[in-house]
Amino acid sequence: MTMLQLLIALLLAIDLALGSRPLKSTSTPTLCETIVLGYGYPCQEYTVTTEDGFVLGLQRIPYGKNSSKNSSNRVPVLLQHGLLQGAEVWVVNSPLESLGFILADEGYDVWFGNTRGSKASQGNIYFSNQDPEYWNWSFEELAIYDLVSMLELIYNTTESRPHFIGHSQGTTIALVGLTQSKVTSLLSSVVLLSPVAFVNNITPPFTILLAHTYLEKFLASVGSNEFNPDTGVGAEVVREACKLQGIDCSTVLQVVMGDNSYINKTRFPDYLQFLPQSTSTKNMGHFAQLVRSGTFSRYDYGNPIENMKYYNQITPPAYDFSTYPRDFPLLMVTGGKDGLADVPDVQRLLPNLGNCKVTHIFKPESGHADFLVGTQAYTDVYVDVNNFFKSIPK
Repeated sequence: MTMLQLLIALLLAIDLALGSRPLKSTSTPTLCETIVLGYGYPCQEYTVTTEDGFVLGLQRIPYGKNSSKNSSNRVPVLLQHGLLQGAEVWVVNSPLESLGFILADEGYDVWFGNTRGSKASQGNIYFSNQDPEYWNWSFEELAIYDLVSMLELIYNTTESRPHFIGHSQGTTIALVGLTQSKVTSLLSSVVLLSPVAFVNNITPPFTILLAHTYLEKFLASVGSNEFNPDTGVGAEVVREACKLQGIDCSTVLQVVMGDNSYINKTRFPDYLQFLPQSTSTKNMGHFAQLVRSGTFSRYDYGNPIENMKYYNQITPPAYDFSTYPRDFPLLMVTGGKDGLADVPDVQRLLPNLGNCKVTHIFKPESGHADFLVGTQAYTDVYVDVNNFFKSIPK
């Protein structure tokens, strides 16, 4: 056991002794209240309960600020955030730079998803967040339960199949979801911004360190099921790991995602109002397994007996890209300086998408967060996204 691992185990034990944090209050101001309404856009709140009991919050900008509310034929679009984020990331910049506002002004009916554990989606009809079962999920459950429930809500409300845009973990959810006919039957197209599937060539040192120190096993061994790198023991782990590696860990974006070329760093305090948000230890562990194994596979329960119980084989099966519907429209946007959706892993992903009708846009100077909050995102990416949607028959 390394010194870092010992330190992590000690810190976790201390955190556990101090007691679990209570479920955050549902009276926390919503995305509509904190951002959208202040810019003069309409904003609506929705909730939907997943098949396994999680109560998810969604927000909706049904039309643009200067549009007629009675306009018909607005095509719905679901925006899905990444790991340790909530829907705020889609509107945290000005209306001229944020994809959520831009799409609304272009005539789309814009929906914002918040996966379980994020600030807007912390309810559960069976468990409190102090119950281990509350956190017993990874990105697979986000695809087979959360994504399905959100798409069904949008379809039932609008009577239209939405387009989907995901960033980072949002793309992972889509790539798992596309293996299910229930998901593909509810979608018009998918846009993957910085797609994360194969991740064994990622470059951020801190992220690599967490994956290869088997952090999830230490968290599980002391009963810590929630992971948030900005509160409690999570913050201590981040600080100590960065110190040992000589990494500047002043911001979560820098630590987890690596360098970005087009982010206005003076706005980091604004972004950190909404970052990071909670996820499960199991979810972090699932991503760590992908880094170590070099596969895009289901969760590994750690021994052949457990894997046999869940999968009827001793190793977790890979997600089956061959089940993707033929000629399904898919736009993938990647960056040459992306440390998480890195070039070698993206090149490995591309041939697996052969069933789909793939459009690939490559931006050599862009990093992982540039497509989300970068100052060049509108001209570099969002115009192409709008054109992609317009090319798809209604």
